This record gives sequence, C-alpha cells and structure tokens, in this order.
Amino acid sequence: MNGNAHQQGPIVSHEGWQYTAFYTESGEINGAGAPIRNVSLGRRALPDGEWEVMTLRDYAQTKNDPHNVVAIGLSASDGRIHLAFDMHAEPLHYRQSLPGVLEDPAATAWTPELFGPVQDFLEEPGAPVDVVTYPRFVMKPSGGLLLELRKGGSGSGDSLLWDYENGAWEARGVFVSGTSSDTTRPNENAYYNGIQYDGNGRLHATWTWRETPDPVTNHDLMYLYSDDDGRTWHRNDGERAAVTGVDPVRPDTPGVTVWEIPQGSDVGNQEGQWVDQEGRVHVTMRDDDSGVREHVHYFRDLEGTWHQNRTGIAHTGRSKIVTDKMGNAFILTAGLQVLAATSEADYADWRVAREPVAGLGPEPLFDPVLAADQGLLSVFIPEVLPGGFAPSTGVIHVKDFAFSYPVSSLQVSVSGEPAIDASIIVSVRALDEYGNEVGAIDDDDVLITSSDASDVISQREVRLGQAGERRLTVALDGVDVTGYVDLTVPADAGEPEPTSTPTVEPTSTPTVDASAEPAPTSTANPSSATATGDLAATGGSSPAPFAIGAAILALLGAVAVVIARARNRAGTR
Repeated sequence: MNGNAHQQGPIVSHEGWQYTAFYTESGEINGAGAPIRNVSLGRRALPDGEWEVMTLRDYAQTKNDPHNVVAIGLSASDGRIHLAFDMHAEPLHYRQSLPGVLEDPAATAWTPELFGPVQDFLEEPGAPVDVVTYPRFVMKPSGGLLLELRKGGSGSGDSLLWDYENGAWEARGVFVSGTSSDTTRPNENAYYNGIQYDGNGRLHATWTWRETPDPVTNHDLMYLYSDDDGRTWHRNDGERAAVTGVDPVRPDTPGVTVWEIPQGSDVGNQEGQWVDQEGRVHVTMRDDDSGVREHVHYFRDLEGTWHQNRTGIAHTGRSKIVTDKMGNAFILTAGLQVLAATSEADYADWRVAREPVAGLGPEPLFDPVLAADQGLLSVFIPEVLPGGFAPSTGVIHVKDFAFSYPVSSLQVSVSGEPAIDASIIVSVRALDEYGNEVGAIDDDDVLITSSDASDVISQREVRLGQAGERRLTVALDGVDVTGYVDLTVPADAGEPEPTSTPTVEPTSTPTVDASAEPAPTSTANPSSATATGDLAATGGSSPAPFAIGAAILALLGAVAVVIARARNRAGTR
C-alpha cells in the first residue's frame, strides 16, 4: 500500500522542505482481527536534514487493498498540506492542515494537532463525495491545487476534477467520462499515466482506456491539454475536445487517441508521464506486440507529432519517466533499474544504465517538484522480500540522485596583460558537450603548465619569465580533457599583441561502468524502531557516479533515508 505506480504524490517538496505520506502499522488489530494502520507524514529540510515523522492515530485503516493509497498535496497559496487516502470505490477520506504550515516549517512543531478531522466532503458538509478511487493532487502554478478522482469502478468510471483556490474547494465536474455518446458501446474508464503542468502553465494528461475490470481490455494512448487549469481541454491538434462539467471527453470522442494499441496487447495502466523543459510530452507504458513484454516510450515533439520507441528491454514493473535539463529521458522501474535514452537520438537509443538492486520495490516514485525545478531525483521506494514483490516489514527508502554531466571541454581565459615579470591569473570553466558549465572547480584540481620553462606557476597564477610565444595548458585532476591559451609576451613595454582565442583538446566519450553501481546503504532495523514510524538516515559515503548516455546519475552521499515501521502487506490489484 506504500509505493505503487497508481499512487501520485507520496513525496513532494516546497521552498526547501520535502514532505512524504505513507501508512504505518500501529501494532494493534481491530475486532475482526485485521491489523490497524495509520497515516504518517514525514518532513525534512533539504538537501539532507533529519526526517521528522508524525502519525495521525485518529483514523484506523484496516483494508488490505493496495488501491487504498495515500496522496499528499501542497497548496502554496495558503500554506496547507492536503491528504486523501483509503478509498477504493468508497467514500472520500480527506483532511487538511491548518494554513501557514508550509510557510515557516522550522518554527512549526510537527504534530498531529496541525491537521483537522477526516471528512467525506470537499465543498461543504452534507455533500459527500462517494464511490471514488485513486486520489491525485496536482499543484497549480498559481499556488492552488487540483484534485482528480475516479468515480465508479474499473472498466466503468468517470474522471472528476475539483479546484482549490483561496482556501476553498470547488467542484468542476467530469472531464473524462467512461460513457460513450454511442450508448450501445460498453462503458470504460481512464487510467492515467499522469496529469502535469509544464513550465508555461499548460496542463497535460495522458491515459489508456479499460473496457472491463480485466486488464486485458486496456487499449490505446490518449492525450489532452488544457490552458485554463482543466476547465477546457484540447485535442492534440489544438481543437477543443471537452468542457469540464459540461461536455466531457468520451471513449468515442474523435481526435483524442494519439496511438492505437489494440486490446490484448498486455498494455500497462497507470505508468509514467513527464513534460520536459522544451514542452515535449513523454510517456512510458508496456505492451507485448513484439512478442515479449517490454518498456515502450512515446513522446510528442514540439510540432505535435507523436512517436513510439520500443526499448527492447524487458518490462519487470510499472515504470515512471523523467528527463534532465537536456531532454535526455530516464525510465525508473523495478529495483530502481534505470533505462536511458538521449534527446539527440530522438530517444531511439534506449539502454540499461543502472541495474536493478535486489530488495527494492517494483514501482519507484519520485518528487516531481525537485525534478522539475532543480533537476534532482528524489526517489520513494519500499523494500521487498528477497525473490519477490511482496512487501517486507515496510522499510521505505528515499534515495536522492543528481544529474551531472561529463566534462567535454575546458574554457581557459587569462586576466592581466602579458609582460615580462607580470603576473596573470588563469581562469577555467568546465563545460559539458552542450556548452553548459558542469560545476565549480577546486583550485587543488587545476594543473597549469607552460611551454616556457622560465615561467613560475603557483595555483592559478603565472608569473611570466622571458619575452616570446608560449602556451599555457590547463588540465583537471581526474578528467581526460585539457584546454590551453596561447600568449605573446612582448620584449618592450609597448602594447601587448592580442592573445589567441582559447581552444580545447578533444575528450573521449564516457561509457557506462557497471562497476560504479552504488553500494547498498545500511538500513535501520525495523524491529528496533519505535511504533511511531521514526526515520533513520543511512550512512555511507558518496560512490562514484556512473554514465548514462550524455548524463551522469550520481547517488548523493549520506542522504538516502529509511522510513522504518511503515509495514506493508501484499494484496490484489
């Protein structure tokens, strides 16, 4: 019940703090002999603050059903935390914090008293929301919040939206209906890969239809976008497709299908969607059209054309997708296996960039805010029993990764006028193959040599000896790249001749080094943890990064976190 692909929003951040929601076992059982679980919330100051955990013990969760996940949403406009949880075609369970909780976390005690009671309504008492599943909070650019819920059941359900602004919820109504205009057709329901804003405030949604409760009836890839926070929806070609609450999209609405995938293709539901910095929409799904079940990548280019790339890599668990600042794409799947493809190749070069780690869950999730705003990948993933997907005693890891890039060239410049006995300062910038600066350079890593033996070099300063031509060559410790600048030192006190344009030497292309797989971090022993769901940071130093195409995904040191006592039990989907 913790860490499922259909769970959007178990971990999210705001203004330098990260928040997560999950179930913990109380250690008690109810009258029917079922274990009692509670919703717990963790928070930490980024990047590596200690976790604080509170447990909301006034609501007992007792259904052993992995559909009944916890979702967390943040409304920046009033500083509230919102929770929706424990529903599978059942009444809504929703609660919110006091306002201002997000505004000064360090000065706000992290206690259950921050939260109001559990309620079955959003707008007003006496207007319950019923028969709902899969809560999905979407943070609006305005600081408000959207909530999407499925009303109905598998193979026959509608998608509804609520809009939160100025401290109040407003029902928008159905935007995707499972009932066709042709009422002789069977009902269906939409299973979303994602509903996500891009950097320009456009809201994108992709999904697959299901015609019956049997997943074999999953079919097709659908796409809509909205420029008004989900009130009006448009097809891929820009034509209006729906007005929420008035004229929803239906299974027979024309122009919404962007890729036809027949029933019986073993199409997965509720996998991954991401919109990159350029505005390209990426989707990861699965099918067995090639004869084997494999990960399949779809993307919408900047002209609105959809493309399919078959990875040829076996599908072992429902996946999520994310991109780096260069548009390179990464699929996260079972055991925190990472697949990678480059934007430069139009994503036709998928390969395994990180092997799965035994004992980690099949469906990793990540913080969408950190990924979009800072290019950091903060992954929420539970442990599982060896040799299987059944949850163990409930240890949940939050593992932080950073995208970095191999140095492709060094840009060398000098300050000061070349002259006999003059001192000049050498500056160097490390650039990736896209011309972006890789990061700060430590003086101790810089090695400067001169073709003139009379020059005296110390750190980044060069005292020029005699007149004449010389080349200053710059290297970085541990990087197979050099840069240089040519200087002319005049024999008199006249104006110096212009220096030549700095140039660089070529570098070799990095490769994936399987030996650089991060070593397993130590974990807290759940049997020794308290029943409150304490968090314990893992130890270990930062391992060497490993190459993923043009990018490097590096596990940051001493920031992997274990959430102990968040016990799971297996259930049916």
